[in-house]
Amino acid sequence: MRRSHRRPTTSTPSGGNCPGKRTTDSHPETRASSSSTTLPRQRSGHGSAGHRGGAAGQRRTRLRARLRRLRGDQSRRPRRSERRLAGGHGRQVCRGTQAAEAKEYAKKVRSRVLAKHPEATFDTVGHSLGGHVATLVASDLHWSSTTFNSPDPWDAMSPEQREWLTKEIAAGRNPFRNFVNEWDPIGNSRGNTSGTAIFVHGLPGQDPLQYHNLDTGFHFTDGRITDITKTGRSRLEITENLLQGCHRRTARPSRRASPEP
Repeated sequence: MRRSHRRPTTSTPSGGNCPGKRTTDSHPETRASSSSTTLPRQRSGHGSAGHRGGAAGQRRTRLRARLRRLRGDQSRRPRRSERRLAGGHGRQVCRGTQAAEAKEYAKKVRSRVLAKHPEATFDTVGHSLGGHVATLVASDLHWSSTTFNSPDPWDAMSPEQREWLTKEIAAGRNPFRNFVNEWDPIGNSRGNTSGTAIFVHGLPGQDPLQYHNLDTGFHFTDGRITDITKTGRSRLEITENLLQGCHRRTARPSRRASPEP
């Protein structure tokens, strides 16, 4: 007896094949038409709006568009250096940053003052981040600057600014004075590469904000800062002092009232 080699046919309900379900038949035309009904796979990250990759991509697109609007340029994607405060090693002050806005404001003030007082001179003053920006503006406009607990600006200065500052210091007229508490972790965060820091004596074991704030980090006598030291502290010493101060504060006994007998 001769056996038949035909493949069995899968029966489907009336109304056509179910989407996504493959049917088998002995005819190749039927197999091709039935296999084409399978649903295509969705690419990861481009499917539903709730997908994590798609949402992250949409956030990045919105952030880039917002940065372009802030720069006033819709024709290109902003460079990485333009998204930084003052660039990195030897970069120029770029548009849309605090340093650039402060520089434009300083130019406007200079033009207005010189129109009435041609003999006027200018300098900048700032504390912490404000001192950092004030130093960058002064180095760009060739002014003097007095700052307090400001991070060293050398890494953010352009080659032209560095050349000007180096020549001024070599001539014996340092235009910058940056008073830094010897234990302040913020003012000492970038070292003293520019050579403009004037270190002030501080007591070890205190809260970090006491070193950084103006009213607690410095002592003024008749408008002058006292307790000037010759050298500052290393990063290792500052870190150890911070750890010791944290240990002392956490080791203090609580001042809760004892229960009455």
